[in-house]
Amino acid sequence: IIISSDKRKGDDVIVAFISSVFDPGRLQETDFVLRKGEEGFTKAGLKVTSIFKMDKLATIDKAIILGELGVVSKEILQKLDEKLKIALDLC
Repeated sequence: IIISSDKRKGDDVIVAFISSVFDPGRLQETDFVLRKGEEGFTKAGLKVTSIFKMDKLATIDKAIILGELGVVSKEILQKLDEKLKIALDLC
C-alpha cells in the first residue's frame, strides 16, 4: 500500500508491505489484518485475508508500479495510520 502523500514530489513513493501469509500467532503490534468478508475488503482489491505490515516500509520508483489493485476506506486508512505511528514510535 502506498503510504506517502499524493502531494509528494519526485519519482519515488513510500510503501508498506501487504502479506497474504496469515499466522495469528506471529502477528505484531504494527500489523493490521483485513479479513475476507469484512467491510472494505472487496474495495481494497484483495483476494484473501491479508496483513498490512506497517513496520515493513520501502521507497520505490513510481515507474515500477503497474497499476492500482484497489482502495482502502478512510476508516481502514485511520487504522493503518495508527499502526504506522506505533511502528515509527510517533505516539
